[in-house]
Amino acid sequence: MADIIVNRKSFKQLPKMTRDFMKRASSEIDIITRSFTWADDETLETMYALINKGVKINIVGKYGDESREVIRQLIKLGATVKLHEFAGETRFMIIDEKEVVFAIREPLTPTERHYVGILMKDESTSRTVKQYVFDAIFKEAEEASYVVS
Repeated sequence: MADIIVNRKSFKQLPKMTRDFMKRASSEIDIITRSFTWADDETLETMYALINKGVKINIVGKYGDESREVIRQLIKLGATVKLHEFAGETRFMIIDEKEVVFAIREPLTPTERHYVGILMKDESTSRTVKQYVFDAIFKEAEEASYVVS
């Protein structure tokens, strides 16, 4: 039976939540993201440390001029970054094909944006999302290095 955790957090907490989740990885992190707002300096440092420990990081994102520099930094760190329009529709991360977390943005409110995070600790679900969603999009996506160079 899958462990499912639902959490509602402020948009401001997204980088810390991302780092905390990434730190659980021992072999691979697969990310689809519509923006790179989660990739602050601390998160980039966390990713660099994980890559140096042998964790493979694959990212499919949606390109925007505001993300050009972050994408360059991610590539320089050793992450594989690709671009695909589908990334504009969703945001999720798979850790070691054992856990998957979806971040669902709530509609804008007058005061603050929030995300609902749905974490599923289930290998079968994680493998299915990786195989049928992430891998299919990753295969079609364009190498980001061609776009940001």
